[in-house]
Amino acid sequence: MSITVSIGDRVGDSNISEEDTAIVIGLPDENAGEYVIESEGKTVKQLNESCSASEDVILVVFESTLSSVIPNWAFYREEELQNSIDRQRFDIYAYPESRLFYINHGLMDGVTINVSGVSEPLEQQSGAYAYDIKKNGSTIHSDASIVDYGGSHVGKTSVIYEGIISALKWIPNEYEGVVIRTDSSDVTQELTDQKEIYSEGDKMLHYEVKKLLEERGYSNIHLDPDYEQEELREKSKRIFKKELA
Repeated sequence: MSITVSIGDRVGDSNISEEDTAIVIGLPDENAGEYVIESEGKTVKQLNESCSASEDVILVVFESTLSSVIPNWAFYREEELQNSIDRQRFDIYAYPESRLFYINHGLMDGVTINVSGVSEPLEQQSGAYAYDIKKNGSTIHSDASIVDYGGSHVGKTSVIYEGIISALKWIPNEYEGVVIRTDSSDVTQELTDQKEIYSEGDKMLHYEVKKLLEERGYSNIHLDPDYEQEELREKSKRIFKKELA
């Protein structure tokens, strides 16, 4: 079976049951009988005996790897995506077209949320968040605010969830995708279902974030090193100290 694809399309491998999807990043002129995979010293046809030698070859990278290295890849133009992949030296896989099935087009218009926050170190009854929203590297919106539940517990995760919710509610519907970048490993693990949430308050905030993300065509949660979000973290501290003064 043949498929028609373009750069940035999301595809699946019909020979495996694993859920990891792949993104099309190249469409070479050589067919399966001509295209040689250098690491194997064999053609695509030789490595896929059931395919036809005349089939088109499709070059892909796995989406999980792509998203971990370039979190906002889905917002790139086709040529920009190809150039970024070349610079990063990704493992690229060559498939005969008959082995792949089309899922959807992966490239879209989207924005990146950078968010950090602080909470009161001792009693943890208040805190502050700061975030910015960027489109193609330029800030299109930013905000910072105090979080206070009137005496109830306010941890750093609560503060950052509040910032994410505020940012997601601001983003216009025209942007199909969103990447969230934060310095909180707890929030990152919770939003990617790698960590259980025990706080009832955080469970509700987590649920609201998930519902808002479902409205977008694509979302990715990325953990940044502390230095990447230092400016926003310091802004949160200034807002918080001003409130206490």
